Amino acid sequence: MKVSEPTRISRPERTERYEPRTPEQDARLAERLALLTCALAKEQAATLLEMLAAPHRGRAAEYLRQVEALDSASRQGRLVRELGERGDAPERLRRVLSDMSPRQRAIAYPGLPPYLRTLIPPDGTTARRPAREEPPALHAFAHRLVKEAVR
Repeated sequence: MKVSEPTRISRPERTERYEPRTPEQDARLAERLALLTCALAKEQAATLLEMLAAPHRGRAAEYLRQVEALDSASRQGRLVRELGERGDAPERLRRVLSDMSPRQRAIAYPGLPPYLRTLIPPDGTTARRPAREEPPALHAFAHRLVKEAVR
């Protein structure tokens, strides 16, 4: 039995160039990583950030302390501001609104962010009756569905 020689695979030439980050970009990256770690694994965040390279460890730990001191709503807001909302938010929101009952749509539509309200025109059910008359639990549910669709 004859063993064949391994075939050589030619590699394409690399055309992209590595641009070193500035110290400000590195600090910003460490802050964003601390924020994300706090959001996804709050209990283990400090331990996980200790695994960073020495130059980034201190900055990330300091920012983590600042983020942990915030209330939940502020942390969520900062997370959305830093990492943005989903790119497919308008499509997901359209799908969620189409699945809602007319009553839920009437509650949810006025609470949409203005830029999403312009992307999704109102239908006849959104002006059905004042949302103030609806139960608070229905308000909370409709707003939660919208929030989950865009993040």
